[in-house]
Amino acid sequence: MSILYGVSQSNPRGAAHERSGNSFRGGGVSPRFTRRPKGQSTVEYVLIIAIIVLVILIAGPWVSSAIRNQFNTVAGAIGSGTTGENFYEPEDIPDPENGTAFAVYSEDDHSLMFYKRRGVPKVGDMFNYRKVTALYTGFETDRYTPIDYNYSNDATNAPWYSRSSDCRSVSVVDGGIKPISISFWFHQFKNCISFDVSKLDTSSVSGIEHIFYNCGNVRDLDLSTWDLSHCVTAVSAFAYRHSHIAIIWNLSNSVLSPRLISSHMDAIGCSQTATT
Repeated sequence: MSILYGVSQSNPRGAAHERSGNSFRGGGVSPRFTRRPKGQSTVEYVLIIAIIVLVILIAGPWVSSAIRNQFNTVAGAIGSGTTGENFYEPEDIPDPENGTAFAVYSEDDHSLMFYKRRGVPKVGDMFNYRKVTALYTGFETDRYTPIDYNYSNDATNAPWYSRSSDCRSVSVVDGGIKPISISFWFHQFKNCISFDVSKLDTSSVSGIEHIFYNCGNVRDLDLSTWDLSHCVTAVSAFAYRHSHIAIIWNLSNSVLSPRLISSHMDAIGCSQTATT
């Protein structure tokens, strides 16, 4: 009796191990494959799904509206090309009514270009595919005159006069630029070969004297859009070395004597086409 008791106590779990082994060998199923998943019950799963559906129903219209608005903004900008203002800086947006008038000289192509925009670039910026070498403002309200009225050095106080010998082209890019005087603006631009100034609003201009003085390399000027109904002086506007220039001029929009203008042009060798 004592021997049998010692054997049973020496391995108290042996029988259990053997039974467990017998259960697997006999085709039994492991308990870990028959338990229910711990965590959420069926009711909890249903509640979670209901909450998700509710969130979609509430937030769905707002999300879809936001996506639709963003899509419309992008599509509108793409469809409108350069008028997609959301994609441009203020200096890229023309504003003929309330913009700031400025001129840019660029050494890249030796051009002087006039703009009226919602913003103004800075010297050193890349603007209109050119580097801004010099920037000028205030010319809508300023009047320019010779520095020496005896014409001893022929210089003027026009802000871009220092570029007069280097400039090769002048262009008024934007409408709405409305100066009170354009006298001496392009005085001594002797190497300039192109003036595109048809967009300049001259309806308030009181003088055009010396505007194209000694611009000997230009071959034609189209001034047919100019309204000079308030202009009272045109002294030497086209004087000196204009033997080959052809001017398209609208004399009906001027209070200056057509005969005086015509005789002046003939005297300096200009040919003209008068429009009415």
